[in-house]
Amino acid sequence: MILEFQSVILPRDMEGKLLLKDIRSGLAPLNEKIVNHLYIVDAEKGELPLDKIKAFAANQYYIVSFDTRSLALMLSRSTNLEELRFFEEMVKGDLEGLRHLLKMTEALGFTSQELENYAPIPEAVAYTHYLSTLAQFASPGVQAIALVANLPVWGSNCGRLSKALREKYQINETSFLDLFSAPTEGMEAEALQIVDCYLRVEEKPARRAARFIQAYELMFWDGIYGG
Repeated sequence: MILEFQSVILPRDMEGKLLLKDIRSGLAPLNEKIVNHLYIVDAEKGELPLDKIKAFAANQYYIVSFDTRSLALMLSRSTNLEELRFFEEMVKGDLEGLRHLLKMTEALGFTSQELENYAPIPEAVAYTHYLSTLAQFASPGVQAIALVANLPVWGSNCGRLSKALREKYQINETSFLDLFSAPTEGMEAEALQIVDCYLRVEEKPARRAARFIQAYELMFWDGIYGG
């Protein structure tokens, strides 16, 4: 008996959605380590030392400062209007995040000189150096999926940390965390429009980039907790 299969052409962006869903499913064990990290658990209990809270802000200052430059490079390498719009919004988002982060560092007692002189924890900031590699060598499709793959996990931790800082530490300047815990469905939809154009030749690099990004995020939490 010969079975005949009709080929199914998925709507544009549908293949990207399926890939992203599959990537996140495969990363579930790693995601669990991030969302259950002792840094967040201790913060929610009010048991996280203040120096580790300050380490979050100072290392994020280093990360976001360099991420913004990497995103600007991605913008400069865009090949069409969709990509230009997406990466422009990403640059704007990080610039806005940097402004909010400076409010947070000021509330934590940092001076601008101390921020510039701060020695970042290597494990905590490895993420931003990998992002710069993607900016230089990866396609816009791989860049886009790497940027959105871990948004729900990062956003969840930011939201929980914001709540913990306000309730357990009376630190009310958490607008940086609130910005990144906001819904991201629109950003994700725009990213998937880009991903679909590259999917057939870039699926393996996209999967690898998403896995690396998530692993580097876990290293961030490990770094600021243990460092």
